[in-house]
Amino acid sequence: MIIFLQFVVLLVCIIVHELSHGWMAYWLGDPTAKQAGRLSLNPIVHLDPVGSVLLPLLALVSGSQVFFGWAKPVPVQSRYFHRPRQALMWVALAGPIANFFMAIVGVMLLKVVDQTWMWIWMPYFIQINLLLGLFNLFPIPPLDGSRILAYFGTDALRHALDRIEPYGFLIIFALAYFGFFSLVMQWILAPILSGLMGIL
Repeated sequence: MIIFLQFVVLLVCIIVHELSHGWMAYWLGDPTAKQAGRLSLNPIVHLDPVGSVLLPLLALVSGSQVFFGWAKPVPVQSRYFHRPRQALMWVALAGPIANFFMAIVGVMLLKVVDQTWMWIWMPYFIQINLLLGLFNLFPIPPLDGSRILAYFGTDALRHALDRIEPYGFLIIFALAYFGFFSLVMQWILAPILSGLMGIL
C-alpha cells in the first residue's frame, strides 16, 4: 500500500513538472502542446511506459536511494517564440519551479493540517518534489539545467551541449551508477528541507 501511494505521488509530481513546461510554452506563444492535447492533468496523455511506470516502480520496490522517472516530453517549437533562446530557458525553468512550489505548499499544509494521514504521505510528496526540481537543474542534456545554462552560456558552450545531448542519458545513468547524484542530493537536500520546515 505504501509503495502504491509513493508511486502515485511520484506520478503526480512528474506530470505536473511536464505540464508546467507545456503551459509556459503556451503562455509564451507556442500552441504545440495544447494542440497535442498535453495541457491536461489526465495522466494517460503524459505517461511514458518506461520512464513513468517501469523505472519508478523498480526503484521503489528495490528501495533505491536514486530513482529515474519522466513523462513524455511536451512538444515545443521554438519558431513560435519572439525570443527563442530566452523562451526556451523559461520553458525549461518552469518544471523545477513547479516542483519547488509544490514542495513549499506541502510544508505549509503539514504545518496547518496536523493530521496523521497527512504525515503518512506529505513528507514523501515534499521530498520527491525537491528531488525532481534539483535533479532537473543539473546541466546535463536533456535535463532542464542544460537549457538554462545554454541561455546564459557562450556559443561554444551551447555547441558543446548540443554535441553531448545524444549521449545525455548514458552520462546520467553512469553518474547515477557511481553514486554522484546520491552524494550531491544528500549534501543539498537535507539543508533545504530543514530550512523550509524552519522558515514556513
